[in-house]
Amino acid sequence: MLALKAQGAPVDFKLTPGGTWNTPWWGVVLDKAPHPNAAQLLADYMLSPDGQAAINQGFGAVLKGTPGAYDVAMRNVPLKNFTPQKVRDYIAYWHSLFTK
Repeated sequence: MLALKAQGAPVDFKLTPGGTWNTPWWGVVLDKAPHPNAAQLLADYMLSPDGQAAINQGFGAVLKGTPGAYDVAMRNVPLKNFTPQKVRDYIAYWHSLFTK
């Protein structure tokens, strides 16, 4: 991402409060964005083999065998661990990260 941004790509990102980052494995294209079709094209590219190779040099990629990246094993997260209270608590924690 840093290399693409340095080349003038209109992209940006933020690190977590702890300063860490990993392959998110999810994304959003907002229908209220100024150019949602362009955003969808970018998302499609980022998930393609060429896109994964471009954005994940030296990092974990979501596609196995991405040149210059390493494969990341999927985690098995039991859904029964997500009780309504745990979800509410996490939402409150998440919101607290962005409000001061």
